[in-house]
Amino acid sequence: MNLNYKTQGIILNKYKTGDYDGFYVALTKDFGKVNFFAKSSRKNKAKLTYHLEPGSLSDLYFVPRIRRESFLLTGADLLLKPSFEKLGNKEIVLYNQAINLTSRLVSFEIMEVDKIFLVFDILKQYLTDFTKLSKIENNNEISKQHRARQYLFQAGFILKLLDYAGFRPNLKQCNYCGKKISAGKGIFYDLQNSVLTCCTQRLSFDGIEKVSFDCLKLTNFLLNNDFDKMEKVKVEDEIVSEVWRFSINHLKYCL
Repeated sequence: MNLNYKTQGIILNKYKTGDYDGFYVALTKDFGKVNFFAKSSRKNKAKLTYHLEPGSLSDLYFVPRIRRESFLLTGADLLLKPSFEKLGNKEIVLYNQAINLTSRLVSFEIMEVDKIFLVFDILKQYLTDFTKLSKIENNNEISKQHRARQYLFQAGFILKLLDYAGFRPNLKQCNYCGKKISAGKGIFYDLQNSVLTCCTQRLSFDGIEKVSFDCLKLTNFLLNNDFDKMEKVKVEDEIVSEVWRFSINHLKYCL
């Protein structure tokens, strides 16, 4: 019986084991989150190492390990990897945050199986778009626009990932009085309880942050649309920054 497998996988983590061996965690297209053991992958001339860096997308070839909760990697072919030497520190931090967040939230204890496979799709799209944006030259107006787009993509990724993990924010009504949130009203984000409210008299102003209705509209759009539609969104940088802060605040509460 042939037990050789092949799938696309995004490397989330890598660990040292033994003198030259490696242990890798990947989110795969067909098997979800999987642990892999790779023999001699850390030797100086090992070709496998280049294809298994965290944040890279590769075709992975593997076989089962007897009485082990991991698979033995027999080969890998790199498909996509951001050009980190062309990125600034902020962009690298953004990308690593997305990989680390995926590693923390994607588990059978937190997320339903069908959601885990959806995460692979959005992480792959995020990797693809991020790689595309990383090719833009620095220090010009176009670069600034694309940097804002990177923040928009990350906000969308964070919101979708939290949604799949069961942490979708309520954007429709005040958590305290139940009134529908609409334009023209004062809207605030309760940092302590991660909810929206119009009842500021119940809260300390040190624990709330004002939120614009445009921010909520864009947040709702990111939650309900694919990444390819994000490329067509035309929005002011200030709104992108506000949505990014909103997604980060919600993330901090959920974790």
